[in-house]
Amino acid sequence: MKIAVFWKKYNGSNHKEIRRIYSFIFYALSELGYDFDVLDQNYYQNQGAILRASRNLFLPEYSWTRDIVPIKKKWPWSKPSASVSIPNMPFCGRHFLEEYDISIMFHTIGTCKKTTHVKPSYYPGFFYFDAQGYSAWSAYSQNEDFTDISPPKEWLGDLLNKTKYEQTAKGNVSTKRPYIFVPLQVATDSVANLAPQSTAQFLETVVAMAEKMPYDVVIKPHPKCINQSLKQFLKKIDGSNGIYVFDGSVFNLIDNSKAVFVVNSGVGFESLLRSKPVVTFGDSDYAFAACRFHETNSFGEICQYIESFSIKEREQSQTIALQMLSRNFIRIGDVEQFHEALKHRMKCADVS
Repeated sequence: MKIAVFWKKYNGSNHKEIRRIYSFIFYALSELGYDFDVLDQNYYQNQGAILRASRNLFLPEYSWTRDIVPIKKKWPWSKPSASVSIPNMPFCGRHFLEEYDISIMFHTIGTCKKTTHVKPSYYPGFFYFDAQGYSAWSAYSQNEDFTDISPPKEWLGDLLNKTKYEQTAKGNVSTKRPYIFVPLQVATDSVANLAPQSTAQFLETVVAMAEKMPYDVVIKPHPKCINQSLKQFLKKIDGSNGIYVFDGSVFNLIDNSKAVFVVNSGVGFESLLRSKPVVTFGDSDYAFAACRFHETNSFGEICQYIESFSIKEREQSQTIALQMLSRNFIRIGDVEQFHEALKHRMKCADVS
């Protein structure tokens, strides 16, 4: 069996974690005795962008037509938003499918059975190794049955001290009432396509809700946010109607909050692990364990969900988060788990 591992050079703030993931994949494949080639994903992805208009160059699974991956939400191919990143689609042609039995690609979505999609998870030390992609595009997002999964509670102590980005210690925010924590995500993040509202619309909705709910609202800007209009809007609403903009530690802000409102960011998953009620405004692979906001929800229903969130429900949220980490993601260093996942992908691809 021959495997293609597409390496994508990445210089963002998460590049160290990505290198850890790929170093482990190279190590695991070598230890397990598999023959694999490392290919430059940037190069082939650029070639795919140039040639994608020629449909005869690609198999149907790799085409760029609008019906490619309607996993949970129709992709707005006809009117792509200039403000939102498009997830990478599998980009290679027939010769790759003929030469390689399995292709491992970074930060992609798609349904071709010979392709496996890799991406860092919500926590350092874990990564997606998925048949369809990540977040609500992932194959596991459609399987909410964790009956046979034992939650690895021994991981809990270590996980509660980890988060995706380095945290700044700025003390605790001072509010007059219990508060809802609202962590923002990058407006151009590809997973924004899984939400019916843009980041700006989500923020406007939260501001409108703040006027009617018996809670204050604490908003934390994303550390990678460079949107000047958003920064100006946050500056304008800071301190008005019980709304506070505070760039403190995500640990403290979650733990001291009454509940957490997110679109579909990783902080929502972290909040489940920290036993907080979570309200999501977009699709994700953990949304089933939270309260999904709809325009038909009344403010009273949201408040009731928050106030009635029992000790048992808090324990269940934490358990589900641990089960998801155990089943849906590969733990860096666990060669046996990686091997089982790879064999499963080989079986799906009809590779012996």
